[in-house]
Amino acid sequence: MKIKQTIIKNNQHFKTSIENTIINNRKEIYSYLNTYTLYLINKNSQFKKYIKNANYIRIGGIGTKIYYKLLLDINIEKVTFSHFFLRFGGSEFISKKKFSVYCIGGSPKVSNKLKEVFIQRKINLVGTHHGYFTKQEVTHIITEINLLKPQIILVGLGTPLSDSWTFANKDKLPNCAIIHVGNTFDILTDQKKIGPGFLFNSGFEWLFRLLQEPKRLSKRYAKSNFNLFILLLKLFFTNEKK
Repeated sequence: MKIKQTIIKNNQHFKTSIENTIINNRKEIYSYLNTYTLYLINKNSQFKKYIKNANYIRIGGIGTKIYYKLLLDINIEKVTFSHFFLRFGGSEFISKKKFSVYCIGGSPKVSNKLKEVFIQRKINLVGTHHGYFTKQEVTHIITEINLLKPQIILVGLGTPLSDSWTFANKDKLPNCAIIHVGNTFDILTDQKKIGPGFLFNSGFEWLFRLLQEPKRLSKRYAKSNFNLFILLLKLFFTNEKK
């Protein structure tokens, strides 16, 4: 899929874009593409619509980075929210700028523990809500968010729920940076481990995640990695014909 949205080129670009969204009082969605979301785009037209609804796209995997580098002929870096927050100054950036944050997602236990994490990191967390809510509770969540007026909403409902929730509720939310964060909440609250730094640009960080959740992720990675292989193969033969 060609990307018409702004692609986040690196972690510094991510910081600048978030700050510009907030300073200019805009409502903008920051989603991401990895091998799994590329798979969903090819298999699910509705999910493709969700991704097109985003204003900014982060490239969250080495395979995806290679694909889009070849497709669009641009230099981009892998930008995942967990690494951005913990290893590339994202936490310090949000704290220093005194941006207000609301988190939605994770289990009730994770949601409560996030408060401690953000206090320790001196981040202005104005509210949280776990991800196990009913359709009837969505109205309450939206009302709460509008009362609190966060400058950043971190959405950690998983893929594709983060995208579908944002798509359904965007018009009801206040102007802010709406950022999809994957499994970051579980990592911040020690429910899961972040991959070692040396794996980040190796192309094998997914193996670290697979070892933590083999039952849940084995089929996902098998399908998504095969799909990426086919996409790269098609791209190679298309370029060869040119």
